[in-house]
Amino acid sequence: MSTILRPGQKTAAAPDAAQVYSFRDMYTRILLGLQAQHHQVLGVTSAIVGEGKTTIASALAGAIAQDGALVGFGREPNSTLLIECNQGTPPKELRIASRPGPGLTQVLQGECALDAAIQETAIERLSILPAGQPNHTFPLAIRMAALPDVISLLRERFGLIILDLPAVLNSTDTQVLARLADQLVLVVRAGVTPFKQVREALDELGEEMLLGMVLNDSQPELPSWLDNRL
Repeated sequence: MSTILRPGQKTAAAPDAAQVYSFRDMYTRILLGLQAQHHQVLGVTSAIVGEGKTTIASALAGAIAQDGALVGFGREPNSTLLIECNQGTPPKELRIASRPGPGLTQVLQGECALDAAIQETAIERLSILPAGQPNHTFPLAIRMAALPDVISLLRERFGLIILDLPAVLNSTDTQVLARLADQLVLVVRAGVTPFKQVREALDELGEEMLLGMVLNDSQPELPSWLDNRL
């Protein structure tokens, strides 16, 4: 288990040019880890709610797509899909945020074709599959036998799939969805998440599934006056 990156307050946000640079080290380490195992589905989760996992997942997806990074790691096609599995907390970045419409729930229930649910974003090479409405049907939908088949179809179409998962200790949905991922990243908010809860989350997920951990909102080691000049 290793810490992938410690994004500071300024980097845990939308993927503009400066933030893409900040997330470049993170996605390089992630893609190298996935490449070694020929994996292409990455789950992003946390122990409890409010740790910034949706921000990390969406910014990571945006940075990879904006850089066109998948080709450099031998992945084709050079496209990324972000799947919203974390209900109620869509990405805040306007270029990534999904529009109202059908989503994964409707696809699994046979109410919508997969192509009709996938949305293009304003970032080239990045698509998004929203959870879909209404929220109360999502837990039942993801427990249907069709879910693994849908993910298999998506594996053929995208070079990388990022699952924005619910918090491990707040929803049993995470256990259902995490088994679809090849590996997982656990987001921990610095100075907020108790170690005991991080340990409980790791025990539930299984450390063999963990690619690494992201320490979110950690304080910079440099003096603030110097950090602001970099």
